[in-house]
Amino acid sequence: IYTLSLHDALPILVGVFLRYPKRQVSFLNVQVSLDPVTLREAEVTFNALVWGGRATLPEDADSFRVRSRWREAGGDWVLVDLEARGLSE
Repeated sequence: IYTLSLHDALPILVGVFLRYPKRQVSFLNVQVSLDPVTLREAEVTFNALVWGGRATLPEDADSFRVRSRWREAGGDWVLVDLEARGLSE
């Protein structure tokens, strides 16, 4: 598993949004499940609706189901795994 911390992921996300400044994202159905035993692992799932870009027509939208797994390490939450699938797949 490739580990990507939030510190490492933010510059990638900022770069994408700077490249496409008119892109907009809405997060729906956000669910956070914390491991009740360890309290050091969590899974976050949500739907992301992404639209805009060069053409800002609403029909240019994409939707994704995103699942991420996180682990607490040294006081920071580290992204362990990230999976995104188009809802039309």
